[in-house]
Amino acid sequence: MRPLALTLLAGAALVAAGCGDRTDDVRGDRVLRGGILYFGGPAGPGGMAEQGTDYKSGTVSLYDGDGKITATKLDDGEPFEFHVRRGTYRLRTDLGDLPCERVVEVAQARVTADLECAIK
Repeated sequence: MRPLALTLLAGAALVAAGCGDRTDDVRGDRVLRGGILYFGGPAGPGGMAEQGTDYKSGTVSLYDGDGKITATKLDDGEPFEFHVRRGTYRLRTDLGDLPCERVVEVAQARVTADLECAIK
């Protein structure tokens, strides 16, 4: 190959490596894990609404201070797990047209942070 063609090919590879999902920007040695839980709704036999203990299906998005990093779609009973660096993150899911969010500080190696979403 000609030197100019090699230079252009190497430059294109570098540009392509910088594109795409920001997930690689946040990957770290810490684990942020949890699930989607619902609470509220009609009152149970004791007169109080019950909180679910089983993880629900949905999409959980992970944000840092600069915006959305990644998202994962979950089935019923399935937890989310993000590998992140130390820092502050926002988790979000949508329950119909109602957002459900939580801010989480990740300082330890493993952090569990469920999204507890109120339903009416």
